[in-house]
Amino acid sequence: MLLRVTLITAALMTCLAGNVVAAAQATDSTKKEDPPPKDRAVINFANFRGSIQDWRAEGNKAILIQDVGRKWYRAEFMAPCTELPFTERVGFITDSLDQIDRFSSILVRGQRCWFKSFTEIEAPTSDKHKAKH
Repeated sequence: MLLRVTLITAALMTCLAGNVVAAAQATDSTKKEDPPPKDRAVINFANFRGSIQDWRAEGNKAILIQDVGRKWYRAEFMAPCTELPFTERVGFITDSLDQIDRFSSILVRGQRCWFKSFTEIEAPTSDKHKAKH
């Protein structure tokens, strides 16, 4: 009988120790959150006045966008945005949370151009990015 109680106690202690270790690992993994990848870039409150500081066409394949915090983003299109190189105005179509992200699009002269990717980039420095707004 004593042997049986000892075995049961040992089994319970082993289970408890395993749960404590698992809980500690779960806590450690939540503390060490990785920063979101650059392909999860977001501009919040995009429709508020001044949230988008500047934009630049990158031919008909992409658009560079600067937010009010002076961060730059590059949105590559799913298909060529043929009107973009020839316009001075762009409409930014946001989601229900008023964000611009990889699921957003722009409207240029009646053409809707969907983003394929949306990433944060370094500030453009070359003259090939001609400012238009």
